[in-house]
Amino acid sequence: MATNLFLVKNLHQERVVFYWVNKLGKRVSPLRSTQNLAEEWWKNHMFSSYAGQERRKTIIDRRKCFNTRTIMNQRTNIATDPVGRRITDHPFTVTFNLYNKKIQEFVTSIN
Repeated sequence: MATNLFLVKNLHQERVVFYWVNKLGKRVSPLRSTQNLAEEWWKNHMFSSYAGQERRKTIIDRRKCFNTRTIMNQRTNIATDPVGRRITDHPFTVTFNLYNKKIQEFVTSIN
């Protein structure tokens, strides 16, 4: 990933959490309860660290909403790509899933 941030899914105090780490493995974001909240933090972080003049008015990409994209395509007769040019427009996945490992360890320990 170009940002050198990686999404982690983990188990913390008996709940699922998501957070971002840098390439050294140091946590750089607060714990978030959902992947969507982790994505929102990441987008805000990326937008705030951008040095140039920001032309976008919002971090929400209208192309991700199927209904909005359909309406825009009908109005303009130009098909829009559901994925934009910026890295924040592209879908991402969990890089390190520590949750599954911890659950498996727990299940093994009770058997």
